[in-house]
Amino acid sequence: MRVSKDCFIRVGDVDYSVSPQLVGRRFAVRASSRELVIHLDGKEIARHTRSYVPADVILDPAHARALRLSREARHQLRAGDVSVEVPDLSRYDALVGARS
Repeated sequence: MRVSKDCFIRVGDVDYSVSPQLVGRRFAVRASSRELVIHLDGKEIARHTRSYVPADVILDPAHARALRLSREARHQLRAGDVSVEVPDLSRYDALVGARS
């Protein structure tokens, strides 16, 4: 299974949050009657209390904050609100002997 684009994984009928940087990545789940542990490449990436409520959403506050910051950054990039300094590349031209 893979992390969905909305930063959740689904186990049974319940959605559990993960960090937005993991969207599209494959994961493994270890579930007990009390908790759900999500692993990526053998490393624990999230731990949640297990829910048995149909259509429940379990959201870690840290994951919610990271998702909000990610969405804000994406919005700023689309809106052109980010200023990027244009680097001076003349020193690279000098290294390779290029003439302008």
